[in-house]
Amino acid sequence: MRSTTGIDTATCIYGEQEVVAPLIEAAAAYDVRLAVASMPRRSAEPFVEWLSRPAAATVTRLRRLAIDTTSGSAARPLVIAWVFPEAITGDEQVARRAAVEALRGIVQSITREKESDWPPTNGIAAERRHLASVVATVAFLGEPSAAFTAGATFDLTSELGEMS
Repeated sequence: MRSTTGIDTATCIYGEQEVVAPLIEAAAAYDVRLAVASMPRRSAEPFVEWLSRPAAATVTRLRRLAIDTTSGSAARPLVIAWVFPEAITGDEQVARRAAVEALRGIVQSITREKESDWPPTNGIAAERRHLASVVATVAFLGEPSAAFTAGATFDLTSELGEMS
């Protein structure tokens, strides 16, 4: 499921693989590529562990994907999911909000920069307790009817969820 350069089906690009294993397994059922970052439960430095490191890991993986010449991979949608712990402190809330905005910026930047020679790319930000919602969103993004959806980030960290 993991290639040395890009993303074949699904991979954990940062953090705790055991937390996101259900997402990685579920991604195999859909015609998407999934890159997941799982943030640690508690952090003395949430801006580093929830923002800087996952952003760097995501951009590094996207650079590798950009040079990946695996046939047929460019047509399959790419979903970047960042999974956060729930019940967070005030500093962690600020770091999480900044991280969601960073994910949104990464997704929109790659979509605008690469346009037609890049697969439809979308982001999902969610808490661990919402993994089923992440799977449902991945399923939606794998449907042919979602082919028009590119550059969106689905924020499932709030109670109502947001998209932009």
